[in-house]
Amino acid sequence: MYRSKSIAQTTQPSKDVHFEDTTFTIAKGVYLLSGNQYFLRRIIRWSRDAGDRLVNATRDDLKRTFALSTFTTIITGLIVWLFRDYLEPGSFIFFRAIGWLVFILVLIWSRFRLWAIPAFFALIAIIPSTFFSASYYIASDQFRLRYRSVEGVRYVEFPARAPFLSWLARRRQNTELVEVTSCNGQTVAKLRLLPYAPIRIERDSLYSPFTFRRLPSLRLERLNSSINVASGSVYEPDGKKKSSVSMEFGLPSSDSTAVVPVTLFFPRSTKCIVNDVALLPILEVLPWDPNNTNSLIEAAVRSDRLRKLYPDKVLSLEQARDLQMNVADSDSNKALFDFLFYSIAYHTFSGNVFSEARAKIGNKLCAIADSHADVFSGAFAALPEQFLNLIVPALFRDFRFGGKMPRAGRHRPAKQRMSVPSLRYNAAIICSSGAIACFLRREIRGRRSDERRKNGRNSNTEPYELP
Repeated sequence: MYRSKSIAQTTQPSKDVHFEDTTFTIAKGVYLLSGNQYFLRRIIRWSRDAGDRLVNATRDDLKRTFALSTFTTIITGLIVWLFRDYLEPGSFIFFRAIGWLVFILVLIWSRFRLWAIPAFFALIAIIPSTFFSASYYIASDQFRLRYRSVEGVRYVEFPARAPFLSWLARRRQNTELVEVTSCNGQTVAKLRLLPYAPIRIERDSLYSPFTFRRLPSLRLERLNSSINVASGSVYEPDGKKKSSVSMEFGLPSSDSTAVVPVTLFFPRSTKCIVNDVALLPILEVLPWDPNNTNSLIEAAVRSDRLRKLYPDKVLSLEQARDLQMNVADSDSNKALFDFLFYSIAYHTFSGNVFSEARAKIGNKLCAIADSHADVFSGAFAALPEQFLNLIVPALFRDFRFGGKMPRAGRHRPAKQRMSVPSLRYNAAIICSSGAIACFLRREIRGRRSDERRKNGRNSNTEPYELP
């Protein structure tokens, strides 16, 4: 009994002994931690390093995610801009770029996805390749960069606020730069000036707000045909009185060439002065429409065609006809080149045989200027004004009365009518008076419209037409 009791006492520890052991262990740990400052500092440093690594890892993941998202946005936006704005929809190069983009997408979804990166840069290389292949450049007032083609002519429109692109366009040879500028409050497209140095007079008595240029004359093909008729009484050598009628024919010659001032068709525009130089309409300045750049390039190509003819070659009526534009009648450039064609035709035909044809051409010029009043204003107002200055003196120069001529000798006609038939006078009068009436019609219509409004009548119900 004694033995078993002793064994039981030794195998079951008391609660007092376990409490003492636990208390000793905690006290020992606290003593060690409080006594060993180096160990505490290492624990704190390890904790800080782990936290910093976690934060940096999180930041790196965010940076990678943000960089990938930004790169994807840039690539997508660049592709959208390339196909929507830069390239012309429906053109050959547009479909070629579409095919190349499909090839890039196939590479991305294949095991050769890394080759999509150089393929994408090859797609972006379309921009510089098309820029340097263009024949015309437009330094526009619009903030856009695009590549277009019209009538087989390629051109690039870029913002004029990008001087580096303007410098590149000027450095290229056999190209034309069209600059959008302002003339007296009107936005126009300025072409390359004619290669003639301006002259400025420094004397105060001959002061001019702009410079002048000595421009060579223009050689123009001219068709001249006339009929002269004379009738009256003549005295023969024996003293007998006899009636006489004579007639002269002048047949047109295709070899005749007229030398006229170039300002006869392209008068200096005092309302469009750039760098103290009065520009010539059509040759050096054209209308600007930001929504119709194709028409501007078509007009610039025709203007360049005129430059190649002037001043060494002869401008024929057939060449002038080829300058007309096959676009809508409301187009500003079409109105200008139609006016130019009929002006050339008006001066090509000469002689009283073509008087009636000249009258119809003059009326056509009036109709063009009258129906496009907004075009023939500002920088282009000099075109109809020049024609009006020509026909007003012709009205008084060609209007003459026939009558008896004084008897001046035995063998000279005693009575003779005018040597030009009435066809010449009537046609000349019709041409001059009809053209003047056409140019004055707008003002007369405005006055009569005001009178109708005062009287309570509608101006559209009773149109006024001049004879």
